[in-house]
Amino acid sequence: AGVLDLEISDLETSGFRVRCQVDDAVLGRVLQRLTDAGVTALTSHPPTLEDLFLRHYGAQEVVDERARRDEPADG
Repeated sequence: AGVLDLEISDLETSGFRVRCQVDDAVLGRVLQRLTDAGVTALTSHPPTLEDLFLRHYGAQEVVDERARRDEPADG
């Protein structure tokens, strides 16, 4: 509960990438689990006002596509 759009990608030689959206109410617990799992890097991107609006009104596929486009070129 509180973790949305969870994606786990196997990066073959360098481990895994986990992408998700986390509700404020569970952020501390999620960060603790990531720490316990031995996370070596973490990037956080707050949602834009447009992302929040689209998520609220049911256009999640648009939000997901924007997130994919914003992914860094190195993966």
